[in-house]
Amino acid sequence: MLKATELQIGDWVQLPDSAGRVVSIAKNGIYFESELGEGVCSFDHLQSVPITPKILEKNGFKKYGDTGWWLEEDYYDVHVYEWSDGVWVSRYEITEINCPHEQATMSYVHELQQFLRLCGIEKKIEL
Repeated sequence: MLKATELQIGDWVQLPDSAGRVVSIAKNGIYFESELGEGVCSFDHLQSVPITPKILEKNGFKKYGDTGWWLEEDYYDVHVYEWSDGVWVSRYEITEINCPHEQATMSYVHELQQFLRLCGIEKKIEL
């Protein structure tokens, strides 16, 4: 079960019948939009969507090595690799200037979305 404090507008969640994006967050649940339409879902019925190589590839990440993926843009790189079964590490580095990197451990798509936002990357993730 997800909590309101774990979600942001635009995050992907698993609904009972499909996956959907969070449109707004209320006290007892979320408003969402999905392929099946729009609606309301209580937190009791929400689950996280696990990160998979297929999702990374669909969103422009390129595979390197056995477990690594990277997203390369003009001024930054994002490296994502599977640390262990279902646990991923994401590392953001600015390539234009010498700055410390940002790194986070995650397992779910909404966590990856929030990490990218934290790094200032406006990328719409698709499932």
